[in-house]
Amino acid sequence: MLKNTRYLGLFIVILLMLSACSSTDPREKIPITYKQKIKIQQGYQHTSTLPSDKRLLHALKQRNLVISDTGQVLPMFAGVCNAQLYYRLSPNTLMPSFVGKHRDLLSGFYLELNTADNTWFLIKSQTNKDSKEVLSGVVSKLKTRLNEQDLIILKVPENTPQSALVNLESYAKQLFTHNRTQLITSTKPKIKGLERALIVGNNLLADCSKNADFITQAQKEYAPTDSLVELVLSLPSNADFNQLKHQKVLMSQGQYLTNDDKTVNYSAYLKGINSDRCQTISHLNPDYIYCDVRKRDASDLISDGPFIIKKKSKK
Repeated sequence: MLKNTRYLGLFIVILLMLSACSSTDPREKIPITYKQKIKIQQGYQHTSTLPSDKRLLHALKQRNLVISDTGQVLPMFAGVCNAQLYYRLSPNTLMPSFVGKHRDLLSGFYLELNTADNTWFLIKSQTNKDSKEVLSGVVSKLKTRLNEQDLIILKVPENTPQSALVNLESYAKQLFTHNRTQLITSTKPKIKGLERALIVGNNLLADCSKNADFITQAQKEYAPTDSLVELVLSLPSNADFNQLKHQKVLMSQGQYLTNDDKTVNYSAYLKGINSDRCQTISHLNPDYIYCDVRKRDASDLISDGPFIIKKKSKK
């Protein structure tokens, strides 16, 4: 009986040892496929949700662009512009449709102000003060389109007295109760957080294109087509993508419209590509590495699809 008890005890000890050896880190038991899904944002707020825009939107995304519900072509998001974008408000002017759906595009708003008879006005510029609108009226129209994270930049003349600046700062806090405000007297203020500020207008795509070459190179050479999708894929990167119907006519005539409103020959664009030194330089040349780097830069494509990030367990 004692002998059997001894064997039983030994058997239990062996089982415990085997169990300990076969145990794994609990983190490694996490399944590859998760039953609980986390809902993430797909696409950007200023992107069209119309079914009729689906194919065109897909083509534009291949050029780092998107289209809004009203048909305006815009950068995919602010990051491609290499700046923080602030929309310039103009007096007595309708705001474009993307204002209010600008979470992924704008960092805030830029208002150029002037004062007369103790009243602050929004003006077009310091050289054009005739076109103006009372600031309180502007704010009442803007409030419905503001996001909480928007910064309001208030630009005033450099010779504004200190007492007027103090009064304006207090007044601005009353007007923009849920937003931060920043008073500046220079178009290039040395203020932390505004080093990369870019003031943009209604033609936001053109403004961004002047600041960064973010539109990817054309994927194919143009061939006559009625398809705007095919046109988008073949337009030069410096073309005006907000004039697609006009571009279709021009391209059929061997021309295209640039983003700075110039009509140029498409053949000159092709000649510039074909004369690219990087296309003829030997891979043994020490400078070839720079061509390769720039080529990869030009083909960078931004993806806005869903991603799964898995944390690798430590062994």
